[in-house]
Amino acid sequence: MSEGTKNVVTTEEGALSVKKLTFWEAAMIIVGANIGAGILGLAYSTRKAGWPILLMWLIAAGVCTTISMLYVAETTLRTKKPMQLPGLAERYVGKLGAVLVFISVCANSIGCMISYTSGSGNILCEPVSYTHLTLPTILLV
Repeated sequence: MSEGTKNVVTTEEGALSVKKLTFWEAAMIIVGANIGAGILGLAYSTRKAGWPILLMWLIAAGVCTTISMLYVAETTLRTKKPMQLPGLAERYVGKLGAVLVFISVCANSIGCMISYTSGSGNILCEPVSYTHLTLPTILLV
């Protein structure tokens, strides 16, 4: 090699641009991904199972979530075309992968909606049960 040439490493750019996150930004993304509809049952399950069991499962869920987030991030960064999760699954796993991802996302969404609706219903029902009012009476007022 002559003095005028340099060793140049060429890398392919993916569909997403890479931005270095601070420690707190990265930690809050992981916390935000772990806290969802399950938070509504946390107090009840802690009361029934105890703190050690809760802590063990929170750590296990956090590790699994972080690993799956890293898999998706790596795949997304290596893909040239911007795609959502079913598109990535179809490209790398096949049509069955896209269908399975779609079904799992739908099942998760329906489960979250049921959990939020149930929790909200319990919260809204509590004040009404103390005053012995019924729904028609409330709607009439």
